[in-house]
Amino acid sequence: MMNENPFPLHKFNVVELGAIFKHLSLDDIVQLSFTSHDIRRALGEVSLSISAVEISYSPRKSTIKLKSEKGDLLWTDRYPDTPMTFVGEIKVGRISLRFMKSGDGIHARLTDITQGVFTALTYFTDIFNFKNAAISELALDLSVILDSRIVCSQYTAFTNIERLAVHETIRDEDAERAFALNFSWIMKNLKPKEIYIGVEIMEPVLTMRRGRFDIHDMPRRYEQIFDLDHICVKYSEWITEKDFLNLNVKTAILMNSYLSETSLNKFIKNWMESDSDRLNWMEVKLPDGSNQQGEKILEGLVVEDDTYRLENTSCSCPFRRFETVESVPFEFPATSKKVTRGSDSTIATISIVGGTFFFHVRNDGPVTPPVPPPPPEQPGRLAQFGQGAVERIMRRDPDEDGREPDEDEFQVDEDEEEVDILNFLQIQEDERNDRMAFFQRHQAIRRLHRRRNQQNRRRNQQN
Repeated sequence: MMNENPFPLHKFNVVELGAIFKHLSLDDIVQLSFTSHDIRRALGEVSLSISAVEISYSPRKSTIKLKSEKGDLLWTDRYPDTPMTFVGEIKVGRISLRFMKSGDGIHARLTDITQGVFTALTYFTDIFNFKNAAISELALDLSVILDSRIVCSQYTAFTNIERLAVHETIRDEDAERAFALNFSWIMKNLKPKEIYIGVEIMEPVLTMRRGRFDIHDMPRRYEQIFDLDHICVKYSEWITEKDFLNLNVKTAILMNSYLSETSLNKFIKNWMESDSDRLNWMEVKLPDGSNQQGEKILEGLVVEDDTYRLENTSCSCPFRRFETVESVPFEFPATSKKVTRGSDSTIATISIVGGTFFFHVRNDGPVTPPVPPPPPEQPGRLAQFGQGAVERIMRRDPDEDGREPDEDEFQVDEDEEEVDILNFLQIQEDERNDRMAFFQRHQAIRRLHRRRNQQNRRRNQQN
């Protein structure tokens, strides 16, 4: 039944509206903002704070994700295959967006991704407070962004760009050229703390060979990233040994590298002789054909077996991430080594796994505690019960009445509970990993077998 005494929201004061909006989700507030100009103005006065924004320009699905204390809001430029309701329409110049709402968030269909995403974000800034909001990630796919400078210029008003990620689903040479030409401007104006470069851009260079000039293509260099906090470069062939030894980063992930084992050895020795405490994590994919054991990498170093695994099962560096903002844990192998710096006793862990060099100095994220060790095995007794146990069962020893036992169940004399023999013979995988459960099952069968032997002896004595 409809309320007969409705009270318009715009007649509440800011404090009262703030109390009301605490009970609404972000997408409910967006839907409410389309009801009237007075309501939208009231929302702007309340200024519900947004703490972080993730923005992605992608040919698959462009998204805006708002984060606040109340929860998250997801906006996409694709309609989901779920029921939707019409929310409202935005018109800015030639851009028109029809907002639809589903259980997954707010949606609109775009004809111009470059302007459409920014138009949607501009509307959100009218009804929410972005004063202290950081862009936690700005992801650009050059397949749909022809001019990366135009897109990036729309976000220079944000005081904090935490991560810039550049992808390329389908190669577009014009978009690559525009990105390469404007990279210095983008870095200077956005000032990201972290960058992921997932594109390989070739550019012509002039060299002299045998007294004559030669023009050929070389990978584009991005020297502006060497002093960022965190870098991940998918195509890092352009990073030379000199570049590598002078990196001033906290986290560096260099994929498809041309760095040699000798260069990595120099890097470790330089770190050992320095007093820098900036580096947390270094990861380098070695060229094909490198020594998987890493003897040259450890040459001339005093190394010990690493003890990190005794305290943590994996590296907790939150910036070990690649194409997405999701961090990828690293499980340290048992073959890891450690070196200790003499000047301050700082320890670094060295691992070489699958042709990749890992150098871990410290955690800058939550520590992952080690998995509790399995219960101690009883090797002598376990081996004794393991051999021939199934054969004893399958002999189908007769019971005290002279009948063969039923294959489906036995009875254990200790607690009078039935043991399912078929279950024993088809031990589940988790039981195989639980050595104590396996041991206890053998114990039960032995007790049963021992009891039957006693019964047979008594029967023979009576006869």
